[in-house]
Amino acid sequence: MILEIATLDVILGQEVAFEADFEIAQQFIVQIDGYQWHELQRCIEKPNRYVLLVGWRDLESHTVGFRGSPQYQNWKRLLHHYYDPFPTVEHFEALNIANEEISTATNDIIEPKVHINRWVKRGRNVDPKTREYAQELRHNPTPAESTLWQHLRAYKMNGHKFRRQHPINRFIVDFCCIEKGLIIELDGDSHGVKEAYDQSRTESLKKLGYTVIRFTNEDIRYRLDAVLEAISNSLQNARC
Repeated sequence: MILEIATLDVILGQEVAFEADFEIAQQFIVQIDGYQWHELQRCIEKPNRYVLLVGWRDLESHTVGFRGSPQYQNWKRLLHHYYDPFPTVEHFEALNIANEEISTATNDIIEPKVHINRWVKRGRNVDPKTREYAQELRHNPTPAESTLWQHLRAYKMNGHKFRRQHPINRFIVDFCCIEKGLIIELDGDSHGVKEAYDQSRTESLKKLGYTVIRFTNEDIRYRLDAVLEAISNSLQNARC
């Protein structure tokens, strides 16, 4: 694993706005192949200074995969204007320490969990920037999203209307049938912390009254018929 560390000095007075935009922007980084976990921490001595920690499978996952992606362009537009000066990003790799106790203690320190979002949980509480970036995501779908959308669009799924990249509160869900309260999410590679983030996101959406079903990109690629059957069954069992 490669650890990315970025010290972020935010313009004084813009800390609240930065934190709100970061909560939106974090959904872009978790979509990248090779992403493992992330955490944003705030400095006690300098409240406008933050440190961003990101775990990557390898260096190229960040420097090529993320920085060369459409998601990175969204990330830049949301966050880069807050920084003064622009941060220096460094990458670190773990040392093979012979002492097992020291190694275990070190791992306990450097494996944080994803930052927990804090927003009012109301179905219509959608930030304007979230709507804007949802629209941008519709123009940059993944191959799996494009494939599934061809079977959901234009009332093709049992006569029900689906929306894609639909904003709900702080979230942007992949597909949503408002009528039935059904959300469909597509997942890429799964890692421990990413799964925890997805579970937290799912629980928040359930509290708003939605049913959430998840499929992997591999499901779409190799088991599409089974996916469509599962969606059809979920629509029958979902709320009226």
